[in-house]
Amino acid sequence: LPRGLGELSYSLYLWHWPVYLLLLPKLGGLKDLCGGGPLGDWITAAVAIALSVALAALTKAYVEDPVRFRKGWARGRRGLTVVAAAAVAAGVLWATVPEPVPGAGTVDVEQLR
Repeated sequence: LPRGLGELSYSLYLWHWPVYLLLLPKLGGLKDLCGGGPLGDWITAAVAIALSVALAALTKAYVEDPVRFRKGWARGRRGLTVVAAAAVAAGVLWATVPEPVPGAGTVDVEQLR
């Protein structure tokens, strides 16, 4: 298990923040469904962790390893097309992520001073 997490660590590093930023606010209903309280918090966190690990495993298997080991789609013109499509997808994701509102579940730097 530790070795597997180590192999997924970079992908997990990339995926955990979007999952927590975009998904956790939408999981409030899951917490209420579990009766609220600490149990709901634990279940919500477990769902977010599971989704982060699943996305990391998919990214490693279908993006990182093929590029690292130069699979067929990662070479030549096709590879350039895939990289361009990934860049466009990343730009769209960046544009759709909401800007954090200070004090609304984020760290207010002014209060830390």
